[in-house]
Amino acid sequence: MTAEEIVKQAEVAYDALDLDRILLLFDTQITVYWNGEKISEGLEELREWTERWIQRAKRGDHWVRKTLRAVSGDTIAGEWEDYALGDDGKYYHGYGGEFWRMHGGRLLEWKAYYHKYPIDEG
Repeated sequence: MTAEEIVKQAEVAYDALDLDRILLLFDTQITVYWNGEKISEGLEELREWTERWIQRAKRGDHWVRKTLRAVSGDTIAGEWEDYALGDDGKYYHGYGGEFWRMHGGRLLEWKAYYHKYPIDEG
């Protein structure tokens, strides 16, 4: 599978809020870093984190767009943007960058950097 296909699969799975399809992207030994902090190690911890994220995303309109930016050896670099309802009841537009270290066609390490901005409803 090409890097473009992997990024597209991730976009479709996250946009659909499909837990099973999301988890198929990852190796069982996945380690995830979010804004420089390790948030999960192993597929079960990632499952728990992703389930919480999906529950929050289902509260309102939501979309995700992912774009491939570079590939080098076993690493894919990309960016994404999303739109979602925040915990405070306001909508946010977020932007992130990510580096995926791959193993056997699955993500083994995910380093994500993300920031969201409130949408001005005025």
